[in-house]
Amino acid sequence: AEKAKDIAEKDIMIEHIKVLPMSERILLYSIAALTLQKVKENPYEEPLLSISEIYAEYYEICEEFKKRPVSERWVRQYVNELELY
Repeated sequence: AEKAKDIAEKDIMIEHIKVLPMSERILLYSIAALTLQKVKENPYEEPLLSISEIYAEYYEICEEFKKRPVSERWVRQYVNELELY
């Protein structure tokens, strides 16, 4: 029952991400990539990310995919909203 619940929650999360605007999907990917990188570097420490690190990663990925990046201010606001969840 617990496994089925986890699968259902994961499916719901994937569906929510699929309908996000591209800029938000790239931003979430940037945060995930940076988090994984920090965990690999130091698995015993909580990975803390700064807005400037997140924005630099986001900007780089936007350039890679030839997408126009949003402003750093928008990224800061979006990350602050994410922290409320």
